[in-house]
Amino acid sequence: MKLRVKMLITYLVASGMVLLMIGIYGGTVLRQTVLTDKTEGYHTYTRQLCTSTKLVMADIEQSLFNLYQSVALAETLDSDMAVQIKRLEVEQQLRTMCQNNSYFTSIVAADLSGTVYFGTRSVTESSKPMSTWVQKRMNKLNEEFTLWLADENGDIYLKKTVCDLSPLKDTGLLVAWVDSTQLKSTLGLDAETDGGTGILTKQGNLLLTVGVLKEVQVQLIKENIGDTYLPISREIELEGERYWLTVNSDNRYGWRIVHLVPLAEMLAVSNAVAKACVISGIIAALIAVILGFLMTHTLTSNVRRLLAAMTEVSAGNFDVESGVHENDEIGELADRFRWMQGRLRESTAQIVQRATEKQQAEYEMLELKYRSLQAQISPHFICNILASINSLALMGKGQDVSRLSVDASQYLRDNMGGAEKKYTSLRAEISYVNEYISIYRAVYGDENSLTLDVPQELLDGRVPNMLLQPLVENALVHGGNEEARSIGISARRVEDRLVLSVTDNGGVISPQVIEAIRQANINYTLTRKMKGFGLRCVLQRLRLLYAEDQSLEIQCIPGKESRIQIDIPWQCYVCKENEP
Repeated sequence: MKLRVKMLITYLVASGMVLLMIGIYGGTVLRQTVLTDKTEGYHTYTRQLCTSTKLVMADIEQSLFNLYQSVALAETLDSDMAVQIKRLEVEQQLRTMCQNNSYFTSIVAADLSGTVYFGTRSVTESSKPMSTWVQKRMNKLNEEFTLWLADENGDIYLKKTVCDLSPLKDTGLLVAWVDSTQLKSTLGLDAETDGGTGILTKQGNLLLTVGVLKEVQVQLIKENIGDTYLPISREIELEGERYWLTVNSDNRYGWRIVHLVPLAEMLAVSNAVAKACVISGIIAALIAVILGFLMTHTLTSNVRRLLAAMTEVSAGNFDVESGVHENDEIGELADRFRWMQGRLRESTAQIVQRATEKQQAEYEMLELKYRSLQAQISPHFICNILASINSLALMGKGQDVSRLSVDASQYLRDNMGGAEKKYTSLRAEISYVNEYISIYRAVYGDENSLTLDVPQELLDGRVPNMLLQPLVENALVHGGNEEARSIGISARRVEDRLVLSVTDNGGVISPQVIEAIRQANINYTLTRKMKGFGLRCVLQRLRLLYAEDQSLEIQCIPGKESRIQIDIPWQCYVCKENEP
């Protein structure tokens, strides 16, 4: 018998033995190992989720109690004041409660006479759907002191009886619409998991689900587990299909975490691994047979491969693979060659890494300084806002006080919240400018005007955050001695470029300042004491974000007009919303 035939028979016998061992291992040891590991993982997952649910739900319930105590809602519901005055007072308290807790989107309150009041965080939210929903379920809601429930749309509600602590008596009830997305995120239910997971209340109602978990399955599960609060982890059959059920319960508050996964899905990994091993074994056997025929040609082919790899390395490609893995002298030479490749690759990577880290550190330092400076608001401006509010209050202009307070709080919130963002939409940037102009008018009494020439289709364009506000601020503060300043903002798209212009009727930018700003380099010690900070900051930030792919032009007709024109690449902010 020839050596080639002997080698082929040896390969085939060895491959058959390997395939047999793989099949036995996959059907016994691997299956049991995966089953054990998955079971422990599901049990740990449901136990942790049960603990999180108990703590989070208790915290939300306590928060709702603290909120209605802080606004004296119980006393208001129990008062004998006029109907309209009572409605205004209660609904204002409900809105305050919504604004002071991010979990509560809308809240409905009902006094002992059955009168329903509605408050929401959003000014566009209609009271009718939720108020009607509460009125239809008033009897059921009154049965429990604290009750979690969900409707057919998956919206989550928390009902709590309103108590007046002194003297101790019930004065009504509250039903809060809880933000289910935030609640899922807090509990960790927004991550993907095998099968389906459900959270059941102590009344047995399904509150939250993730994955595939049907209501009919939940009913069958409740029948299967009964009233026990002991941990459950076992195989069950539902609707003719085998499932693995894991249940963990909290016997104090009654929360139950149910996790249901099809057994086939649970063991999919072990089945896939066994199948992949069998396929890999078959492929390996075929490769072994083919290699037997090609054995005599390996020497010259390995030499040619090694020579080709050396040529690639000499050209600068250090990641090339020679493909030689023999145990002879050629194999040793290939090992030495790979060692040399590794050393060259490491040396090159270290050089590149040092350069990259240095450049990144410089950029981060600049970015941090610019964000910090942009996030600052003049203390003098804040003091003037507060002084104006005080003056309006003394004059009895309540509506003006309310409007200025809301505008100022929104402006300050946007200013603080946007400091960490690199980019925003043109729509948001213009809105921020409008807020600033509105507050500036109210505080300083200037009769300035803002003219916008921005096509609707450009409002979703992506621009650097805080791009326009420094320019408008310069126009208002340093725009000459005009009693009535006129500021214009325009935008247009030229092919794949976005061109923005900010104009004012002051015309006071001197040629020396224009040239100094144009010649300004990136400054690592930038402070607000620098002359022309607003324009310098905008220019240098454009250079950081777009390198050479941007321009900022300043034009000034003395005593008539100043114009600042910015040219940046057009990008849609909606398409880039996941970027920092």
